[in-house]
Amino acid sequence: GAPQTNGIDATLNDFVINMRAGDQLGPRITARNSTSDDFAVGWVERTPTVNAVRVRQFGGDATPSDINLGEGDIGATNSRLAFFTESGGGLEPVVEATYASRAHANLEAIVKAFVSAHDLPIDVACFGIAGPVRHGRSDTTNLPWDVDAQDLARALRLRSAGLLNDLEAHAYGIAMLAPDDFVTLNQGAVDASGNAAIIAAGTGLGEAGLYWNGQQHLPFAGEGGHTSFAPSDPLQIELLGFLSHEFGHVSWERVLSGPGLYNLYR
Repeated sequence: GAPQTNGIDATLNDFVINMRAGDQLGPRITARNSTSDDFAVGWVERTPTVNAVRVRQFGGDATPSDINLGEGDIGATNSRLAFFTESGGGLEPVVEATYASRAHANLEAIVKAFVSAHDLPIDVACFGIAGPVRHGRSDTTNLPWDVDAQDLARALRLRSAGLLNDLEAHAYGIAMLAPDDFVTLNQGAVDASGNAAIIAAGTGLGEAGLYWNGQQHLPFAGEGGHTSFAPSDPLQIELLGFLSHEFGHVSWERVLSGPGLYNLYR
């Protein structure tokens, strides 16, 4: 089952969070402001020595049941958007759509098209984007886009918008999958434990890690696909020479990705 907390009583930006011992650690919690009708949505994580609560304040006088969420997986080839409403303490998917990323000038244009096509009253949104995210901004690796969470929220009239690396988002979401959602490619040890990695070859080579703190896996973003390709035999050394003549620096992404498969074919 889901990990459990030893209990949390915390005040963060005037928000009071109360979790009793035995409460499950879910991907999100809600917390009400102690002096107003504002509320916050966040998530709970546990380190080896202390429970930590990360909360994003949305403001306003809405209740959690009023929140409509837009979420997106933004890749260099396709951008997949979905709309959720809160239902029974969970999220209920309403509609989703896929857009060709390069056919649009920026992420804002895609989200506006999605909202307009489905007449959706989105309040908050979060996007997993292919590239590093720093201070709520991302200069996408394989797209000519500069994405800023605050600019998105302002342009789309959202209460809040968030950005995180797409593979980091996958690392958070993988814990929500059931055994039937997986296909085993290489059977490992049944009692394996420790750190883990998620590797996704698409337009680029996305990678994220999951640090095992002795109780649960904690996701973190990575850009390992841009580390240098390391040949290990004469044929791979020849491949490195071929690719370095064209690209200069040869990363693993030049070999293991959609374009990388074409490079191998050539």
